[in-house]
This record gives sequence, structure tokens and C-alpha cells, in this order.
Amino acid sequence: WRLTTTGTITFGTSAITFESAPPVLGGELSTVATLAALKALTGMSDGQVVYMTSYYAAATPDGGGGPLKYDATSTATDNGGTVIRPDSAPASGRWRALGDDIYNVRRWGAKGDASTDDKAAIQAAIDALPSEGGLIHLPASATAYRIASGLTLGRRDGITGEGRTSASGSSARGASTILKDGNFDGITLSSYECVLRDFQVDGASGNGGDGIYVRFGNAHLESLAVTGHGGVGIRVGDKTAASGNANGCELSDIRAVGNTSHG
Repeated sequence: WRLTTTGTITFGTSAITFESAPPVLGGELSTVATLAALKALTGMSDGQVVYMTSYYAAATPDGGGGPLKYDATSTATDNGGTVIRPDSAPASGRWRALGDDIYNVRRWGAKGDASTDDKAAIQAAIDALPSEGGLIHLPASATAYRIASGLTLGRRDGITGEGRTSASGSSARGASTILKDGNFDGITLSSYECVLRDFQVDGASGNGGDGIYVRFGNAHLESLAVTGHGGVGIRVGDKTAASGNANGCELSDIRAVGNTSHG
């Protein structure tokens, strides 16, 4: 909940007065329009909390905003999403993302408009996961998250979305779809215990390569659609090794449709 009113509100015989900047999480809540505006701020205080409305344009919230808290002692590397260094480039002092959905790919600038190449933004979110692994989130999009080169997941990394269909093509894709546009493997699981759940990997017209390439074992793939790829839909096993087994993988509720090679 975020209350934007000022003044006094009366409940029965009791009155509560709100100031223009109520204290929140040890700092003061204010609002900035975009990531660029956040980075341009000066004079921050330790513990200050800011709500960023959008990543790109405040007039049309794009899902890339959220609350951030200033840590005056942090020297963490700016990763473009959960850790932001101000434009003034202080040796210490970073904005740190707050909330449950901090690994939402839109916080790294993914647009999901089926036109922009979202590869760098999605990969940056993956690379920002903790060393012990974690999940990034693909929010529902009216079109798709287009990638012009492949994504790579490390050990215990994962991707979750908000739905898929069994159909390929712009009019029928699922709510969370990665659109592979080119001749490459769409998602490569380059280590053990990766998780993919509840999204679609669709191949653009004329694409080549596999949809999902599982190089290592103990992967968990659930509620996925892999559609329209020039190669294999889901390849399990290391194709670069003589004995390319990827043992212990779990695949459930998988829809592989319209792939040129095996499902």
C-alpha cells in the first residue's frame, strides 16, 4: 500500500495526520520517473527510499519500476537492475532494489515488444542472480521478448513466466514468450539443476538451432511450450561431447509443436 494524500483523515472520533513525505523503511519516500532520473539524483541520505515509476517512460508505466533504498556504504557493482550506481560515480553509495519481484526482467529494461532485442536485458537479470542460483521472472507481454542471440543459465539458475500456448506465430503465442530470432540455440542450460517453468520459446520464421539445449543433468522443465524451431525443440544431452548424457532431468507438461527436427 502507498498513500499519496496529505492532510488529515478522520476515522470516527480519531484523526490521523499525514505529512507529504512519510517515513518508510528508515528513510523518506519520494518518486522518480525513470532509471535515468534515479541515477541523476544527488544529495542522497543513507536509508532513503525512492519509488521509481518506470524504467523508460513514466507516462506509460512499463513494469520496470519499483522501490529502491540508498545504501551509503555499498560499493557493489552496478548490474543495471538490483544495484544502481548514481551518475556522480561515488566510490561508495548504491541504490538497492526492494520487494519480492526484484529479478523481473523489466527492471533491466526488457521491453517484450517482439521488436527490441531483449537478450542483453534478460541475460543481465540472469547474471545478477546470487551465486547459489535463483529465478528470474518473465512478466506477461502482449507480444514476446525477442532475442537475437542465445541465453545461458548457470548452476541452479532458472526462468519462470506466466503462461504458454501450443501455437507458434504472433497471433497465438503464450503470455510469456521468448522469441528466438536467428540461427542459434535459444536457451542453453550450461550447468546442473536449472529450472524452466511456465513460458514459451517460439522460433521466428527461418530460424535455426534448438529451442532449449540441456547440456547438464538434474534440470527441471515444467509447463513449457517449445514451438517453431529449425532444430530440435528440446535437446537433452551435450552435443559437443562423445558421451553427452544429461541424467536425472525432469520434464513434465511439455508441448513441443512445429519443430523441424525432433520434439
